[in-house]
Amino acid sequence: MVENGSKQRDSSGRFLKGNDMAFKPGESGNPGGRHKDPGITAVQIEMLDKLCPYDAKGRTWREWLAEKGLLLASDKEAALRDLKDRLEGKVTLPVELQGEMIKSIVKDYGEKDAI
Repeated sequence: MVENGSKQRDSSGRFLKGNDMAFKPGESGNPGGRHKDPGITAVQIEMLDKLCPYDAKGRTWREWLAEKGLLLASDKEAALRDLKDRLEGKVTLPVELQGEMIKSIVKDYGEKDAI
């Protein structure tokens, strides 16, 4: 047991049960709750269906950005990779299990759940 000031803590630094600093049942660690600022993303989502002032065709931000993203992807390899990851999901790296590794998994989890 480690003594940190007048607060009793265990060896990992957590408060011990029953100390006067611990939260009581039903008591919140953040009584004010989450801050009320919606953030930039919420504002951008609201703007997506408004007319884009930069578009000569009179389209919404959503339509304008979609076209810009496709044009960029046709020119930049990184943009194309990002677009494909968004549309199709990231490509996963296949993992091949062999020999002792399979035996270990079967031993730990059982043959039915191993593969």
